[in-house]
Amino acid sequence: GKSVKLDSNWTQSLENIWTLGDEALLTMSFVPVASENENFNNMYIVRKLMSSSQTSYINFPESTVNIKKNGDMIFNCESYDAASNKNIITNKILKKKKSGGYDFLSLAVYQGDYEINKSYFDKIVKSFK
Repeated sequence: GKSVKLDSNWTQSLENIWTLGDEALLTMSFVPVASENENFNNMYIVRKLMSSSQTSYINFPESTVNIKKNGDMIFNCESYDAASNKNIITNKILKKKKSGGYDFLSLAVYQGDYEINKSYFDKIVKSFK
């Protein structure tokens, strides 16, 4: 199964959702394959994960996507959240499973909090197995 290392400051609110006060939200889940065609599948996932929502708008020039040779995908996204009037940094990791699909981690942190504690949050993302 998938795992991530969190300290006691995090609160588990559902089976796959943790919060760090009001400053960060971490989720883990499974993303199925959208198509047997690898290029279509990759484009579909990138499009879905880089889409703006009703109150959150992706800042594309400040966001990156890295698709590795082993099929893993790493997203580093900056978005503007109109509801809070703040920028959010979101790290999304998809680890390709041999059995198909991806284990998925998303860590969203308000930009001010992320910049102050960047090494702390980066360590959490790197602990995703």
